[in-house]
This record gives sequence, C-alpha cells and structure tokens, in this order.
Amino acid sequence: MLVTTQGSIQFIDNRGQVSKPMQLLDKSRASALGCWLVAQVSLADGQEQRRNGFIFKDSVSAQNYSRLVRVIRSL
Repeated sequence: MLVTTQGSIQFIDNRGQVSKPMQLLDKSRASALGCWLVAQVSLADGQEQRRNGFIFKDSVSAQNYSRLVRVIRSL
C-alpha cells in the first residue's frame, strides 16, 4: 500500500502490480479495528467513480496503518 500525505492511495497486489491512484475523501474514518476508506478514482473516459472499502488494522504493517490513520485524520 502506498499512501501520500495528500491522501492519494494505491494498492500493490501479490504480483507486484500497482493499482490506479485513488484520492481519499474526507468521509474516510479510522477506528481501533481498522479504516473505512471512501476514495475517488478517475476513469479513462474522464469520469470519476467512488469506491468504499475497509482495511483491517492487522492486514497491513503497523507503519502503513499509522501513516494511513494520520492521513485520514488530516483530511
């Protein structure tokens, strides 16, 4: 998982492929169990699509989770 301080997030799969960048929105939330992500991704035709998902705290490294929480709280 790649997260920038501006709220851009990308995921890396098991084969090392990186997803399209998504912009986290201010409706994203962090809790003791994990983070509820609300993100917007730009499609090839110029439209934008919202995506929702939950990341459990123990499914990423402590460093990545801490960074994600900091970014979400700063949105």
